[in-house]
Amino acid sequence: MDEVIPFLHPALGGLSLLAMMSLGARGLQARQGVKGAHKKRKSHAKQGPWIAGAMSMAALTGVGTVVFVRDDLDPVGSWHFWAGWFVTLCMLLLAYMTPRRFRRNQLVKNLHPAVGVVVMITGVVVLLVGIELLP
Repeated sequence: MDEVIPFLHPALGGLSLLAMMSLGARGLQARQGVKGAHKKRKSHAKQGPWIAGAMSMAALTGVGTVVFVRDDLDPVGSWHFWAGWFVTLCMLLLAYMTPRRFRRNQLVKNLHPAVGVVVMITGVVVLLVGIELLP
């Protein structure tokens, strides 16, 4: 079991990143008006908070893994930590702000896709930097 625990966070993080990329792709396709845009927009809005929650769990398990299992790493001593929390907090902010204010606030409406793309790119960087931290 001790051999498996250090890989729980990377697995959850990778799955969360894949879900986030799928979510972002659906959101961008919905904005471009592709076939089925309304369905993509609805699934994007419905699944966004769940994926933000999964990313939060990945971030928390990462910190927990470093604190309780990986004594060879510093919990806040890597770009992976800071970029991972940046991505997670941005996703939480998007999940909180957008459904309540999207239709009324033009700034939120315009910034949402830009922030989403930055978060997706940063998420890939987090994954790549995290690979070198694997045991």
